[in-house]
Amino acid sequence: VGQTVALRRAPGTPAAGLTWTASTSSWATGYRLERSGGGALPSTRELTPIGTSTATEGPLVAGTEYTFRLWAYRGTWTS
Repeated sequence: VGQTVALRRAPGTPAAGLTWTASTSSWATGYRLERSGGGALPSTRELTPIGTSTATEGPLVAGTEYTFRLWAYRGTWTS
């Protein structure tokens, strides 16, 4: 399942607002979102239900480059 993630600056504390087209999978139960950057270890969190199509990630450090990865999952299976 391929996803496109769009980033926008969220107001207030430095954060990223992420949006994507929700998966049409009836089998997957949610998403795993990974954030890495600034030399920190990657952090992963789960987003449910599978119809979810937005998330806000923060706080972020201004001037730091971050990478986000998103994939659908069910149990130990990932897309």
